[in-house]
Amino acid sequence: MQGVVFCWNGSVTTVLSELKSALSEVPTVLLDDDLLHVFEDARAGAAALEALAAQPSIVVVVGAGGSGKSTVVNAIVGSDAVSVSPIRPTTTRVTAVGASGTPPVDAAAEHVVVSGLPPGIVVVDTPPWDVAEETVRSIMGVAALSIVVVTPARYGDEAIREALGAARSSDSFRVVANRMPQGLPLREQLEDAIAERLGVIPAAVIAEGDPVIVPGLINDVPRDDPATARHAVLSRAVAGSSRRVAEGLTQVAREVGSLERVINTVSTPVPELPPVDESSDWTEVRDSLVSAVMSAVSSFDDAVESGHDGGLASRVRSRLPEIGSEPTTASLDAWKDDVSQRFGSNARVRFRRKSGRALVERWSWIVSIDPNAGVPRRFDSLMTDAKDSTVTVSGEMLAEILQEPVEARRAEWRAIVDSAGDYRPGVLFAAATALTGEDDAHA
Repeated sequence: MQGVVFCWNGSVTTVLSELKSALSEVPTVLLDDDLLHVFEDARAGAAALEALAAQPSIVVVVGAGGSGKSTVVNAIVGSDAVSVSPIRPTTTRVTAVGASGTPPVDAAAEHVVVSGLPPGIVVVDTPPWDVAEETVRSIMGVAALSIVVVTPARYGDEAIREALGAARSSDSFRVVANRMPQGLPLREQLEDAIAERLGVIPAAVIAEGDPVIVPGLINDVPRDDPATARHAVLSRAVAGSSRRVAEGLTQVAREVGSLERVINTVSTPVPELPPVDESSDWTEVRDSLVSAVMSAVSSFDDAVESGHDGGLASRVRSRLPEIGSEPTTASLDAWKDDVSQRFGSNARVRFRRKSGRALVERWSWIVSIDPNAGVPRRFDSLMTDAKDSTVTVSGEMLAEILQEPVEARRAEWRAIVDSAGDYRPGVLFAAATALTGEDDAHA
């Protein structure tokens, strides 16, 4: 249907939107493989429901020019949604009348918002059949209900015969006799003539000058069409899958608490310091420390995973970022420079000589890693009485650097578990129940 796009609005889409929102917030880390498949089914089903909901039941009103199609449209929707004129035809393009929330239509059509239509119903006013037959015929081909408006003056026209033939391709069609005479005998004669000519009895007869009333016309919109049936079946399936996910999340809540306890109680592994001496190279020692840190983080992960029964710990671990060496490498290089400055600031005046500075820079990081390392006597002679306290502070700084990645890892575990633990399955269960109005997943 070129130029006309609609959306099923109302409580159906509101409930579906709430369910999709609840599904989007599910922490999938809590789902084991079986429950994850159910969750994916629920999400796929909700997307399919949304696609179905975007296909409204279309009521199209057609007829020859001047037959009063727009008047009938206004009567159906219960408001002056489209312009009418008793003198000449006023509809020159496709006009769609639907509930609020429908997306803008193509530039070739006009979209009018009203509040009186049931959700999922869109009424389409069309140009005269003899002016835009191809466009009108394409709309009728996808309509749930086609309403052909005829008048005493033109019910026998070729245009009406063609329009009625096209209407039979809709799921349902009705004929409305408009601008009929006030006198009852003549009006009844015309009704019989129209029925005989068209082979169908008018569903509504509107006399000239009378209020336009078309009771129950949109009640004829098929409610048992394949799309509606698919929607009902799919809604039950989506609701059932969503409830099953909610129930599974409720059961796994106990695992979350026990995993939190394991994360908080596992001790922080202490990276092993490499041996250092006068032949040690900083780059090699630094890389060895980085490797020890990464090994300590991995050991922490192993301890948490092995300390918790069930698959939740493994799933959380799979969500953790990879262990990176760059931050620790940069921290250690900065530590080495800081240590050199600390020792330099505590050195005697002789440190100002180039050879003295080189000696402090060389041995300051070594003695900070291993206070028992055999340092040259000249290095000791350069240091003031603050040497021991400087070694202690530098060692403590190194220990913090080496333990920080492990504690950061603990925080990453906590963040994932805390986020998952904050989820409330009841929201999903309520949204699933609202979709079908059934408490029993197997209903």
